[in-house]
Amino acid sequence: MKKILGTLVFMVVLMSTGESTDRVFLIHQLQPLVKTRLDTKKLADDGDLTLTAQIKKNKQAEALAIIAQMTWLTRLFIADNNIENIPDSFGDLTELTVLDVSQNSLTSLPDRLGDMTQLQELDVQQNQLTALPDTINSLINLDSLDASKNKLTELPNKIEGLVTLKTLNIASNSLTALPESVKELGQLENLAIADNEFEILPDWLDELSQLEILNIRKNKFTEFPTIILSLSRLDTLNAGENEFTEIPETLSELSKLQSISFEKSPELQTIPVSLEKLTTIQELNLKNCPKLPEKTIANLKQVFGKKLII
Repeated sequence: MKKILGTLVFMVVLMSTGESTDRVFLIHQLQPLVKTRLDTKKLADDGDLTLTAQIKKNKQAEALAIIAQMTWLTRLFIADNNIENIPDSFGDLTELTVLDVSQNSLTSLPDRLGDMTQLQELDVQQNQLTALPDTINSLINLDSLDASKNKLTELPNKIEGLVTLKTLNIASNSLTALPESVKELGQLENLAIADNEFEILPDWLDELSQLEILNIRKNKFTEFPTIILSLSRLDTLNAGENEFTEIPETLSELSKLQSISFEKSPELQTIPVSLEKLTTIQELNLKNCPKLPEKTIANLKQVFGKKLII
């Protein structure tokens, strides 16, 4: 009789803690596939799973299949695991706010990425991606997207759905243009398109009225893109490693500029005297600009002192 009662009590406990039991079961399934020791209670409670460089060799697919069932997860870090494919079932992780799959071997992302509508941070840098899925437009809560160091040749035509996006890093790809839908990203503050194949910037760029940081370093610009002069909130500009010969006088009208870099500009010959008006400048980087006249450099040293990097 006591044995029967004990069994009944155990079954009641299981029924009352079914969700918790399911979580523990999945964690125990995942444990032999990873190098680190998982804290079962903590992971079951807080939904924060960090497995950076921790999934065992040749166990990636098996581990990801289990992780895809952990639908309570809110933050997932699986960078640097030589992952080649993310299963569609990852779309079930609808509670995720942070997803880091950087430094893997991904050539594509699942279409069901768009189901993760709670995502605020998405890091897919340092993979082999040639495109981003169109469904990324559904990530209406995304605050930061890092797709740098991939093989992207274009962005999805429609990304205007990313209405809360503040940081877009698409540096070190093979991009030549931005889709016009980018102009709808009214909250964008930080745009990095460095190390691509841009020759011009779009004439609608000034519609990004909240932009504070712009990195266009190492592209194919032969003339300074004058549309930049309309970005009134800009405080950081990195335009080094391009082919400009001169900088327009009106750059000084960007009264919030604190950091400017033209480092490694091989053709740069003229820096406007009007930059002296920029009392907000904390750093002016003109290192490795071999065609700048010595007199210009001497004058700038007098004005900016230690703020000048040369």
